[in-house]
Amino acid sequence: MACDCLGPRGDDKSGVRDSWLAYCFMEEKTSTMTSFRENRFNNTFQGAANLHFHRQDIQDCLGNYLPNRNKKVEVVLADCQSELTDCHIIALGLLYFRLTGPYWSLLGSRVHYLDFHMSVERMHAALRDWQQDASPLLRPDCQAVFPGIEFRHNADILTSLLDMDDTKKEGVKCVLKKVCAGMVVVTERQLADFLHNGRYHNVQDQDLRHKLSHSHITNLVAEECFADLDFSLFKRRSCSLFHHSTVNMMKRNKPNSSSYLRKSDQEQRELLKMSATKSAALREKHVLAEKNAIRRRERILQDNLQKKQAADVKRRQRVACFRSCLGDSLANICPRDRTKLLFADNPAEN
Repeated sequence: MACDCLGPRGDDKSGVRDSWLAYCFMEEKTSTMTSFRENRFNNTFQGAANLHFHRQDIQDCLGNYLPNRNKKVEVVLADCQSELTDCHIIALGLLYFRLTGPYWSLLGSRVHYLDFHMSVERMHAALRDWQQDASPLLRPDCQAVFPGIEFRHNADILTSLLDMDDTKKEGVKCVLKKVCAGMVVVTERQLADFLHNGRYHNVQDQDLRHKLSHSHITNLVAEECFADLDFSLFKRRSCSLFHHSTVNMMKRNKPNSSSYLRKSDQEQRELLKMSATKSAALREKHVLAEKNAIRRRERILQDNLQKKQAADVKRRQRVACFRSCLGDSLANICPRDRTKLLFADNPAEN
């Protein structure tokens, strides 16, 4: 909500972005508040870090310079003044610097798809340790989860997150344990293929490694893929899933696509010929997947219709039963009690 009020592309009606920027200009400070979007994986953690960094500034701006505050701004001010809420904000902000931020940089790196399991295992082990003891996250020298991955960040924001008294540290540790425990569950469910005994865990097949040499981990389903898909669907609503998948893969593999143009004419013709022989089977696979999705939706609609028809039959039978039992006295019952009798799950109890 704070990002919605103070960040760019926020709430134009209830937000105070203009006043916040004027305050930052007056105090000779730069706003780091970001826009909040629910479908962005890392947005919550990064927004929490920026919110704590500006916590005192927000209290001063909203509390002293904006006397006529609406309800939404009042909530933002109350959250910034709450020490308990600040513990949750610090915990999410620390996870941005220790885990989610570097993880997002990892997804944009050139790590091979079959080597991704090593990073997932390190992340899984770190989360399991942190759910037992979160104190390492509060140390300035916390060990990196993904060594070798460059993560650009604002050191001043991290310093503000680590600057707290012992009482608040205990609260932050408690929140971190809960959040890390939830992340362990999500990791084991969503990234099971890269954990022990998973499909892509420690694969030694060199032929498969060569085939997946162009499939870096940016091909994993992530925010960028969904964003590209949304835009592609908006621009080309009548195109097939095969077309949208092709566009998405080309966007995620621009270096490999550009390498095609650097090949000789003979190599380009051979690649196009090979692609043509395999494209028909791939297109049929996508068409079949679309048909199966439509069939599943049809089954859901049919099931909903059958449930509605069964409910209507049950209701008519109940009405007929009450009318035959009560006769004219049914009209003397107040409408509210009549509704309870007719639509109760177990009429005998009434």
